[in-house]
Amino acid sequence: MTTNIISIKGTNEGIILTLNDEAAFTEIFKELKTFLAKNHLNMKSDNVLITVKLGYRYLKEKQEQELRKLLEEEYKLNIETLESELVLKDQVLADFTKKQIKTYSRVVRSGQTISSEGSVLLIGDVNPGGKIEATGNIFILGKLLGTAHAGIHGYTDAIISASYMKPTQLRIAEYISRSPDYESEGVYLDYASVQGEENKIVLNKIRAYPRLEKELNAFERSLLNE
Repeated sequence: MTTNIISIKGTNEGIILTLNDEAAFTEIFKELKTFLAKNHLNMKSDNVLITVKLGYRYLKEKQEQELRKLLEEEYKLNIETLESELVLKDQVLADFTKKQIKTYSRVVRSGQTISSEGSVLLIGDVNPGGKIEATGNIFILGKLLGTAHAGIHGYTDAIISASYMKPTQLRIAEYISRSPDYESEGVYLDYASVQGEENKIVLNKIRAYPRLEKELNAFERSLLNE
């Protein structure tokens, strides 16, 4: 069923409700109430989920509450997701910061910490007792002998890479490495990442890193823009 304001389509996964992002919310709400009053029995099923596509529209909290009350409470329909093409400013800034790479050239000695927003490239070693942490990825052109914590605000896709890796501890988001995640003699040119199926931090050779080219291109652009 399609009007100038709303479109409803059934799929194998459920029902897709598309709202015209150029119409006023009050107009959409009125049209939707009229439609539901006539057709809600055809949509009613405990197993059917509804995806609401908002287009380039941002729903205010009160508007979302009204929409959920209409669909979920009055007509007992199951909303799976509310999808919008818009990205909130805070999310854009968070993603931008995460992708920035800050460069340090030094040795992180025992008792010292490098802490940074975004990703970090360290040209130097992290000695035992030293620590490096970042909200994004950590790249070390040197020895990682201390502690490294990437994705400190919950970014589980972060990685930790080092020319030589024999860390005291590896952490990615809330995950902490446990022996024997890395060999006692250390390893060369490896990276650590969280493996979803294994639900732990594991090491792989850096050449196997699927996003390596993308990350290096981002790093090159960040250097050129400095």
